[in-house]
Amino acid sequence: MEHPISQRIKHIIEKEANGKVIEFAKKLDGIPYQVISRLFKQDPRSGKYPTPSTDLILEIVNKFILYNPTWLLTGDGEPFIDEEDNYENEHFGFDKPQTEFEQMEYWRAQYIDVCKKYMNLQEQYALLLKRKLKPIVNLDDDKSAV
Repeated sequence: MEHPISQRIKHIIEKEANGKVIEFAKKLDGIPYQVISRLFKQDPRSGKYPTPSTDLILEIVNKFILYNPTWLLTGDGEPFIDEEDNYENEHFGFDKPQTEFEQMEYWRAQYIDVCKKYMNLQEQYALLLKRKLKPIVNLDDDKSAV
């Protein structure tokens, strides 16, 4: 199954480029369409789908500002930022961001926070997997000693 972020990127491609990866890539600066299309193809050697790069995610967040970066990274919340629900007041502490810089700094901080949470989850998953596999690996080691 595709990486969850890739699934959400596919959703954005559908909305912004009628599902056409090449058209979507043209809207992004410096991201070749091959990088994007590779997200949706299983690696024949590993059987896994690639994880989207940080550069790709940042480019999408910077170009398509109506999409909620938290939704893109975690799946939490709504895909679109709803300007009608006093979003800015809730998140920035004032009605509208005073400057574009303040808005960028807010989303940069949000992105860093989500990345930290994602890395923490990956570490927890690796530890869990290690604990689950340890009895199997030890069992295999005992058989090879026979």
